[in-house]
Amino acid sequence: FGGDAGFIRLRMEGRRAPRENATIAPYPGGILKKISLAVIAALVLLYPVIVWLMGYAVEGRMDDTLAQIRRQAPYLTVVERHFRRGWYSSHVDVTFEAFHDVRGLLPNASGMGKLGAAPLRVTVRSVIHHGPICGMHCLGLAGIESRFIFSGPVRSALSRVYGSTDPVTIHSRLGFFGGGDATLLSPAFKDTALADGARLGWGGLVATFTYSRDYDSIALLATAPRAMLTGMDGKRLEIT
Repeated sequence: FGGDAGFIRLRMEGRRAPRENATIAPYPGGILKKISLAVIAALVLLYPVIVWLMGYAVEGRMDDTLAQIRRQAPYLTVVERHFRRGWYSSHVDVTFEAFHDVRGLLPNASGMGKLGAAPLRVTVRSVIHHGPICGMHCLGLAGIESRFIFSGPVRSALSRVYGSTDPVTIHSRLGFFGGGDATLLSPAFKDTALADGARLGWGGLVATFTYSRDYDSIALLATAPRAMLTGMDGKRLEIT
């Protein structure tokens, strides 16, 4: 067969199975390590920017919440709103007024003295920690710590039983895509004499609720161990 045999022999040799001791070169692990380090470095560098942008998202979410309150609670009026956006956290003060015509709403309001002379005004002062990591146990758009500051005679009445302690605080979390959860706390206080001689006791309140994006689903769990009121005549009402 002449030259054809040489050609056939070469093709058959080219199809020989690989030797058993042949090895495949391993994928260089150094490249994976460098890629991982580059990704981590990029996240570290970009995190401050992400947190700063979260501040704008939080402000928009709070504006939507205020609009929802105006629609569902027309007896509430937003008197003032101050939003101070920071890099990692922001501060917001919102002042509400409720029951402008107290004397018209309550027949006996004329006997309430200063409490019935002016509408109820309360300022909700909040510290907002931007997400995505908004605390030791918080992952979301933001974590918010809020306290209620009452004005006028209501503040004086509350200070008699609570002293310098905040009567109401709220710790809440905003989800990334809407919804969230919040915990309302009201501390307990021992039996305290009121201005008219009556005595009031309070075991505190813990209320936790979660809500969906459009507020169409709300779950509430509240615990109030004890409430006690003793009148001037000695009659006592206790709820446990």
